[in-house]
Amino acid sequence: MIVTRLRQISLLLIAMAISALAFIQMFQRTAGEFPMQYAGMLALAVVLFLVLWGLIVRFQPYASQSILPCVLLLTATGVTMIARIDQSEGWAVAQRQLIWLCIAIVLSALLIIFLKDYRVLRRFSYVSMVVGLVLLLAPMLPFAGQEVNGARIWIRIPGLGQFQPGEFAKITVILLDAVKTGAPPGTVVTRSRDELPRHFSLVISPHQIGMKEVLGAAQLCGTLPRIITLVGVEAGHTDFCQPMSAEVREAVPQALDLVETLIARALEEYQARKDAHA
Repeated sequence: MIVTRLRQISLLLIAMAISALAFIQMFQRTAGEFPMQYAGMLALAVVLFLVLWGLIVRFQPYASQSILPCVLLLTATGVTMIARIDQSEGWAVAQRQLIWLCIAIVLSALLIIFLKDYRVLRRFSYVSMVVGLVLLLAPMLPFAGQEVNGARIWIRIPGLGQFQPGEFAKITVILLDAVKTGAPPGTVVTRSRDELPRHFSLVISPHQIGMKEVLGAAQLCGTLPRIITLVGVEAGHTDFCQPMSAEVREAVPQALDLVETLIARALEEYQARKDAHA
């Protein structure tokens, strides 16, 4: 049993070592030294990850032991990039990111303790869809939404800061992105769930490096949403820090109208199923 537990935790320890090395090396190369104000939060995050692993072993002994190390590596990569970009601001954003990470780990631990069987969540699939749609549309409300760097995807909570409600609404997925399908720039295209490239065979979106991995992992875990639709506008170019081309700018309203149509259709289907079960 001890040998099995050591083998299981070894992946997490390796992920921690890689993350710590990347974090320290980044500061050594950019600032010349490691800022000690990070030491306390990083130590707390390490302890919480170890506690979370122990709770998984205790309450979910048959759960995959590879997911948590992957989560740690992806999170550490994101925090390292934020800290690297935000050095000119005194590292405040990265510090807040670490605080939210610790809060997320605690919430995950509570979920593992109190949710014995995740399959009970299937009872709330339609409720989750409606809640997801409400969250996605919430930033459009004048009293709640806030525009940051030209993107109105944030909600400000007085005293707590701001967050992206779309992060909680990804059970129901409509992807809106620039695409590369070979069509003329400005062409609006759609792809259904079965047409999305989940197996790395075809590149459609310039941002697909993350999208394919997420969809592929969701398929392996059996949590892939039942309906996924990609609404895309054929990009004129994919250069960084460049404005939209005229063709793409003119096509954006058409793409948004299509998204509204898809949302309305999903609500109608939900209501029809609800009436059928009444």
